[in-house]
Amino acid sequence: MDKGIVAIRILKASLLSHLFNSACQLD
Repeated sequence: MDKGIVAIRILKASLLSHLFNSACQLD
């Protein structure tokens, strides 16, 4: 598997989790 693809998937996952955590904190 291409390391670039893995890096992008990790970045997307971390970004989504960050946005999710921020949304939870707003409640």
